[in-house]
Amino acid sequence: MSYQAKIKRYLHILQLIEKSKFPTSVEMLDSMGETGIKVSDRQLKRDIESLRSEFGLDIHYSVSKRGYYLENEELTFPYFLKLLEFSQNVELLTSYLEEGSNIAEIIEFEDYNSFKGVQFIRDIAFFIKDGAEICLKYKRFYVKTEKEYCFQPYLLREYLNRWYVIGLLSGTDEIRTFGLDRIVGLQETGHKFKKEKTNDILSLFRNVIGINASEQDVAED
Repeated sequence: MSYQAKIKRYLHILQLIEKSKFPTSVEMLDSMGETGIKVSDRQLKRDIESLRSEFGLDIHYSVSKRGYYLENEELTFPYFLKLLEFSQNVELLTSYLEEGSNIAEIIEFEDYNSFKGVQFIRDIAFFIKDGAEICLKYKRFYVKTEKEYCFQPYLLREYLNRWYVIGLLSGTDEIRTFGLDRIVGLQETGHKFKKEKTNDILSLFRNVIGINASEQDVAED
């Protein structure tokens, strides 16, 4: 079964949990069947378990309500749903390429640079999850030479259709932001780090418009 079909099922499950509130397995299967998604009860349970184990979503079953719900929905659901939709769009474009279609005749992008660097998102997400230090080869705009940085990644952030990774330079408390579209290469250093600054960085950037911030900055109404 194709990856695109799996993403489509994941999206439908999450959208149904959000809209219906405590949908049962039968209601999910009926709803998916109405949209042409053929799935068995066993496959549905496997998908829900994958969303829990592979993606860390807190999907639970309520015995009293006899249905599924998402814990901490306001913190996790919107972001994960956007990533799934993004992934589905990439798969759609890939299928056009495989068919030999001319994408330019079908879709006009506002900025092709939106897709530069997205190949690093999956690896960086796992590095963040595992607390793995990485070595970046980075090339700034209008600079011919590359520079290497040892970096502790904490957060992936999208801003104005571009992706950035935010974290600390290794051995310092300096918060740095790197654009994924300027990364030439990356690899693990083999060192792990304790993610002691996770809450600080998350709370700091929730109050920031843009990609740079300092712990000395104070949010204003």
